Amino acid sequence: MKIFLLTAAIFCISLLQAQGKQVLGAQTQRDSILASVNGESITLQDVMLETNADEAKLASLYNGEDLVRKIEEIRRKVLENLINRKLIYATYKKEPFDIPSQHVEDMVDSLARIMGDGTRESLERRLKSFGSNMHELRAKAREKIATDVLIYRNCILPVQISPKEVFLAYEANPARWKKQEQLEIQLLQVLKKRTGDGADPQKIVENLKDMLKDADEEMFGEIVRKNTNGPNAAKGGKMGWIDRDKLRPEFTEPLKNAAKGTIAGPIETPEGYYFIRVCNLAGEEKIPFEKAAPLIEKELKEKAVETRKKMYIQQLKEEAVIRILI
Repeated sequence: MKIFLLTAAIFCISLLQAQGKQVLGAQTQRDSILASVNGESITLQDVMLETNADEAKLASLYNGEDLVRKIEEIRRKVLENLINRKLIYATYKKEPFDIPSQHVEDMVDSLARIMGDGTRESLERRLKSFGSNMHELRAKAREKIATDVLIYRNCILPVQISPKEVFLAYEANPARWKKQEQLEIQLLQVLKKRTGDGADPQKIVENLKDMLKDADEEMFGEIVRKNTNGPNAAKGGKMGWIDRDKLRPEFTEPLKNAAKGTIAGPIETPEGYYFIRVCNLAGEEKIPFEKAAPLIEKELKEKAVETRKKMYIQQLKEEAVIRILI
């Protein structure tokens, strides 16, 4: 692969103003060449046409340097994708195939929904602000469709996962295909910090020990509603189903051999004391092969496709001249 690192520069020089909401002017965008593949340029404008929607979301979540960094990350990723697309598209130009115009127009409509209010007029205005136009956009849409077709033909279609491969993958990872033992619990919390009325938390705990003795689900819930500092007080302290291995360490031992209806506590933690009632138990359960198979097949296929795609791109890179200008 012939890659020339011509210069090191900051990817997002002057891309954003102080709050990161104003991008470079259209002319600057058109002239900012980030890379070239076999002499074909990839500009900042090309990148921004594909990152526009994501950048709008980022601007509502970040500002300042954080926004610049996040935008840089997604633009670098898109730049890499565009380089790969140019490489694949070059093979299409050597042996072109028919791309129906309607497919191109469908993609344009999709971009109109993403980049504007869904109308072609809005899309044209947006493109103009980037220094582009509908003609250029249709060319890029055609390029995208062609590369997607070639990736499908070369990387997706050839991948066939056999039932034997799926079964061997299932057998090789038995721990993954087990549903962990679960507990359905109610929880009552008493914080160590004194309450507003100055009551001593330890005295509260001692009183609760007697109140909770042999309490059923309804009684435990009523006591929780009147005494807890913890979450889900309105639901009687019900915390739902929790995997046993997800219990916090302080709860693991007291609940180790707990049967249905068991009330464990008080359990002391750094922040307070807990009483826990076990409402129900669900034992460890092996997920049957028939249920796991579709997911395993999907994962194996995705992995195989990604491997083929990397090999396909690498082969194209070895025959190309790529210049990275950032």
